[in-house]
This record gives sequence, structure tokens and C-alpha cells, in this order.
Amino acid sequence: MLLGTVQLSGENLSSADVRDISDSLRHDSIKLLSLRGCRMADQHYRRMMAALAECKSISQLNLNLGVVCSRERIKLLASALCTNKSLTGLFLHGSPLGDNGLALLMDSLALHPGITSLDLGDCRLGDVAIQMLCRLLPEKGAKPGLKELTLSANPAVTPMGWAYLAIAMSSANSLRVLNVDYNRLGDTGVCMLAVSAAASKSLEVLDLESVGVSDQGAKVLLTLVNGFSGSLTDIVLKENNMNTAVEKEIAQRLGQDSHISTDSSSSDSEESDTTEEVSERYGKKRSGRGGLETVRHGGSLGSPRDEQLRSVERTALRLLKRTKSSDGVLLRKGRMLKRECHLSESESDSSEEEMRIYLSKMDIGNQNHSPCRHGKVGALSSPKAEKTPHDNLKTKPPKIVLPENIINSNV
Repeated sequence: MLLGTVQLSGENLSSADVRDISDSLRHDSIKLLSLRGCRMADQHYRRMMAALAECKSISQLNLNLGVVCSRERIKLLASALCTNKSLTGLFLHGSPLGDNGLALLMDSLALHPGITSLDLGDCRLGDVAIQMLCRLLPEKGAKPGLKELTLSANPAVTPMGWAYLAIAMSSANSLRVLNVDYNRLGDTGVCMLAVSAAASKSLEVLDLESVGVSDQGAKVLLTLVNGFSGSLTDIVLKENNMNTAVEKEIAQRLGQDSHISTDSSSSDSEESDTTEEVSERYGKKRSGRGGLETVRHGGSLGSPRDEQLRSVERTALRLLKRTKSSDGVLLRKGRMLKRECHLSESESDSSEEEMRIYLSKMDIGNQNHSPCRHGKVGALSSPKAEKTPHDNLKTKPPKIVLPENIINSNV
């Protein structure tokens, strides 16, 4: 049986699985092949790459989360790309390529006629790799280049690497989406990319989530959107140390209020996302990016990668709470009120309707009274940040009086 779409995640692929996939590739039936985090023997990977080279139907290839994990596998992928002409999207997020590994792929990527979407997030890239990738952003009038480029979570890139990218962006004729979130750009890198975005006639989306931009860089971005935004319609600025007023003004200028990180409520569309969609978005991610994946490489505490992992964890907690039934939410709030108001068991055994009426009179959402404060969009504060039931009481907890025989005991 020939396959049209294959989407697997974290599976151990057997010889039969690889045979079915390879046969479908050779018969030009597969259009999308996603093997995120899947494991297979080297001989099975070699067989699959040989079939990929001959396939004329595949358009999307997702090998995120370390499928391409060795120098030999990188070479086999490069060889397959030299022959394949149908691929339009290649996603290698979380692959330990490094600068040397990308060098093995560059000629195949540069000569491929169809790849317009490339995800190299969390691939341990440095300045040399960024300089090589500029070959995929040709000048105006040259051959079409990348339309979407993801370089998320590559903290080894310095301002010199971002300068290379900024120069290539300013003259590129095709790039529409650039995702550089969770990198150490700082104000210097952000300002360089802002100037290039102003010069670009094609860039529409710039993802700058958690890149360390401050008020200084935010003012440059505000100047950009005020008079030089060009085709730019969306700038993501969540998880940055910038003035919320400036952030609001940038969002309003672009008509993207939903990206303001100070808003404590999520949009309706965000609430309806599935767990997989949210995990791909924050550790990312979005449709069209092949699903940005989270890979733990043992980064140092406080690194941008750790911040990304914490963001994913907070998002998972939010989804878990929202999937609880209304009765469960009511029960949790009832227990909370019981602890805060010292209600006895008999007093708390009211009907469900009475409890709803009681809750409606309490200011549960007020930050000054709620034991769990909301943080930024799509995230809940961690359990460590939650207040104890007695933090909000105006009176001290009742004093416990012990019997004299215990007080006088030597124990």
C-alpha cells in the first residue's frame, strides 16, 4: 500500500516501516514526510535517502529532533538533495549540525531549485554558518531564494553573524518570514535587523521573541514601523525587557495587538490551539515552520534556551488547567475559599448553585486577592510564585494552644 502523508514522532522505525516509506517515495506518492525525533538504523536511513533522491512528489521533509545526527547522515541528505527537485520545505530543527555540518549541506541547498522554507533552529550554528546561509538570500534580479528562514535558539551567533544576515536581508528579493527568536541579539543585533527590514521590500514577519532587546532597541523598532516599515506587518516582541507602552505602540501601528506580552488574557484562537500546536509555537511552532522542536542540549542556567524551555512548560500548565472541567475548576476555587476564609466542612457543603453565587461575589481575578497571579500572555506563574492561603488574610492565623502536659514534656 502506497502512502501519501507520513507523520511520525519519536518512533523506532523498523525495517518494514522504512521499506513502506521508501517504496512510497520511489512510486512518487508521498507529498509530506515528517519523522520528528524518530530513530532508525543507519542502513535504513541510507535506504530512505536513496528513495528520497528519486522521488518527484515530496514537497515537505521534516527531520527535526536529531534524525540527522551524524556526519555520515548529513552527507547522505546532501547527496539526496542534489538529485531531488521537488522539495520546497526542509526542517532540521534540533539537529546537531554546527558550522561544519552546514558546510556539507550548503552546496546542495544553494543549487536546489525548489526549497523556499528552511528551519535550522537549535542547530548549534555560529557566525560562519550565518555567513554561508546568506547564499540562500540572493540579490534582487537573481534567482528566487528562501521565503521563510528559521534560525531560532542558536546562541553561539554573535553580532558579527547578525551583521552578515542584515546585509543579505536588505538586498534579498524573496524573504518574507524571518524567525530569530531565542537568540542573543540584544539591542545591537535588533537595530541591524530593523534597518534591513526597512530596506527590504518583501519581509512581512519578524520574530524577535526573547532576544534581549531593551527600550533603546524598541525605540528604533518604533521609528521603523512609523515611517519605514515597507511590507512588514508583524513583529513578535514577547519575553523582552522593554517598556510596555512602546511595545503597545509598535503593536498598534502594525495592527497586531495580540502580540502584546503584557496582556494577561489570551486570544480566542490561542485558547483553541492543541497541545502540539502550542508546543511547536513556543518551542516552536507555527504552521509552515515544520514545527519548531525543543531539544535539551544541556545549556547553562539562565541561557536563552532555558528561557524557551520554561516558556514551553508554562504554556503546558496553562493548557492543562484550561482542559479541566468546569466542575473541577469550581471545586478548586471552593477549596481555595475554604482555606482563605476558614470555612468548616459543614459550611462548605453548600449546593453547586450556592457556590457559584458565592464565587461571583468574590474578586477572584484581582491581582491583590488572587493566590495565583497571571504573568505574560499564554503563561501562568510557576508554583513557587504562588502565595500561601494566609498571604491575603487581613488577620493572622488562629493561635494554636497546646495542652500543658505537652508543653511541659521533655520531648
